[in-house]
Amino acid sequence: MKAVALVSQKVNSELLQWQFDKIMSAIAYDLELTIIFFNDGLMQIETNKIWRCLDLYGIDQVFYFSQTKGKFKKPLFNIETIDESKLKTIISKAEIIL
Repeated sequence: MKAVALVSQKVNSELLQWQFDKIMSAIAYDLELTIIFFNDGLMQIETNKIWRCLDLYGIDQVFYFSQTKGKFKKPLFNIETIDESKLKTIISKAEIIL
């Protein structure tokens, strides 16, 4: 089953922990998971080292939305940029959105 996780929360927030828990649950249920970072979630790929281990869990589709306003530092791990068109395509193919 295809799932998309949208990470939009800033570092050390309760909502971020909730997003992370949902991602870990999707991994436990062996869903085909794509993760997309945008808005305040971009801070996660700059500072939060826990996201670097996603490949250990078999998550290789990790993106950030290129049209998010503002600039951010170099990400801690290899991550691909997507535009609005690809974002819509990924979401439209998902059976579950986290």
